[in-house]
Amino acid sequence: MKKFRGQAKRMVNGTFLGAGLILSCATQPAHAVPPTKVESPFTAPFTIDWICAFPVTFSPVGTNPASNNQKLITFYNKQGQPTLQAMNGSLTVKATNANTGKSVYLNASGPAKFTPQPDGTTLWTTTGPWVWYFPPPPQGKTFPLPLFSYVNGRMESIFDASGNFSGLKSIVGTVEDACTLLE
Repeated sequence: MKKFRGQAKRMVNGTFLGAGLILSCATQPAHAVPPTKVESPFTAPFTIDWICAFPVTFSPVGTNPASNNQKLITFYNKQGQPTLQAMNGSLTVKATNANTGKSVYLNASGPAKFTPQPDGTTLWTTTGPWVWYFPPPPQGKTFPLPLFSYVNGRMESIFDASGNFSGLKSIVGTVEDACTLLE
């Protein structure tokens, strides 16, 4: 397990498990808007073939509240614009080597908060255990984390206005190349 401390300054494109949860910019009425809550959007398996030397299938572990009860809560200002999203609750992910059938169960419970920035980007602050996957970096570039990472600690990342991973701000904790768990 590799330990990271301090600043990482590489820019990459990427995503994380459940990245479809980026803040929306929908306009709301000018009255007080109560927070909204969305149950875990991760309900169906999917396969990614670029993060390891073999395809990896991700599956939620059932609908048991003890293993998959993650929620996303969005808070709004008086103008109805999102000001913060918080994700909490338990989430266990089953990652499977699609070639061999070898599986591992990973705790991806977080929690996390997603804070819009004045420049249109969003700061993701994750703590605790998270499963991250990233697309290959552009040719000639390297990325400071494995493409399939199991992170346990505090990580701050920047996502652009389109929801694309654009930079790793800082990380304190452990990072494990999760591909090695499935070999």
